[in-house]
Amino acid sequence: MFKIGEFSKLAQVPVPTLRYYDQMGLLKPLEVDRFTGYRYYSASQLPLLHRILVLRGLGFSLEQISAALTEDMTTEQMRGMLSLRHAQINQQLEEAQNQLHEVEARLQQIEHEREINTYDVMLKSVEPLLVALVRTILPDHSVVGSLFKEVYDGIGPHVAEALGPHPGQAGQTLVLWYDTEFKDRDVDGAAAFMLRCRVPDNGRMKVEELPACTVAATVHHGSYNTINEAHEAVLTWIEAHDYRIVGPDREIYLYNSAPLSRDNPTYVTEIQYPVEKIISARIYDILPTLQRRLTMNTTEPKIENRPEQPTVGIRTQIPHHELPNIIPQLLDETEAWLHEQGAAQTGIPFIRYHVINMEGDMDIEVGWPVAAGLTSSGRVKADVIPAGRYASLIYTDVAKGIEGNSVLIGWAKEQGMEWDAWNVPAGHAFASRVEYFLDGPDDDPDPANWRTEVAIKLAD
Repeated sequence: MFKIGEFSKLAQVPVPTLRYYDQMGLLKPLEVDRFTGYRYYSASQLPLLHRILVLRGLGFSLEQISAALTEDMTTEQMRGMLSLRHAQINQQLEEAQNQLHEVEARLQQIEHEREINTYDVMLKSVEPLLVALVRTILPDHSVVGSLFKEVYDGIGPHVAEALGPHPGQAGQTLVLWYDTEFKDRDVDGAAAFMLRCRVPDNGRMKVEELPACTVAATVHHGSYNTINEAHEAVLTWIEAHDYRIVGPDREIYLYNSAPLSRDNPTYVTEIQYPVEKIISARIYDILPTLQRRLTMNTTEPKIENRPEQPTVGIRTQIPHHELPNIIPQLLDETEAWLHEQGAAQTGIPFIRYHVINMEGDMDIEVGWPVAAGLTSSGRVKADVIPAGRYASLIYTDVAKGIEGNSVLIGWAKEQGMEWDAWNVPAGHAFASRVEYFLDGPDDDPDPANWRTEVAIKLAD
């Protein structure tokens, strides 16, 4: 007989895949050493493994493969399975072709929009900006220009040093709008001059430093009467790219000429909105699923029915940041307990999240799948991972656990699925939320290559 690593080389199948097939009941080792937990396989199992791989390559699910292996399937039944798979692939091709047509239509629409859209919105970082301003409630937006004289007069004798020899030159004046909703009257606005140095406050004229920030910005070439089109372009971009506004928007006057006129088409104004990326505090809203999948290595999420699985493990409550240190300790302690009991694990190690609380303590359980019949002793408790419908995927790199979970949870949310979960005072409780460690240091010294399966039970 061969140890699992030797059988892996013989069959040219990765060790984690053999462990997974064992866990799913597709290909169990002929013998498991009761003391060491080592799995032993025989060359006589190669034809069965080959059949599993062939069916998997044809796109059959593990449940379908399991049914094909456990039942005495006739040639006609196998022909029926293949015919069904043939029809499924044809349907997928048709759906993919329809999606391709939709993508092509969307590309054409984007090209058309690009041709007619005169505003290019960009993100950029701006430095702190020292300004002298007068802020007040205005009857409407159009009268804000009347405040500039009050600002200039308030700077008074410091004009030469604070504004330079040409105080009205391009790029030195701006307007700030503070309202968080649209108003056509009684608007909260300010007129401002950019300062070279700080000057004393004078009446309604105050000196402030606008903080450094990231802004969504565009340039409006045209009259002040049409400037709302530029604002609309920036606001549309902000919403489409999942940003939110975090400060007053700015109109920086890059070019105008005296006498000022609201309908002069030669004016140039830069519109800036201070923004930040929207990132939800809840783990499953961290980033959109598609964005995560573009930056992560994950398998396709799937739904499957899983049987009840007896386990032994140690349950504890710890902060999230302590997980990397605690998990190996609890696994070693549980494995040593199994050896003392003369029992062996029957699958790969796991961590089960009973309660999620990213800001407080996580209620977790770390352990191993085992055969039924073991009883609790000391810190090690016998339990079961409940049967049910699970959504799952496999992600790579142990450091990306939050991202991997986020992909699965975002995908399920898009599908309209609900978890078997509920809120409790300590956080968010799950009937069954488990991560299985498919790889470890014995398989690859680099944790960035380790794979983890996350499986979460769906509501009945």
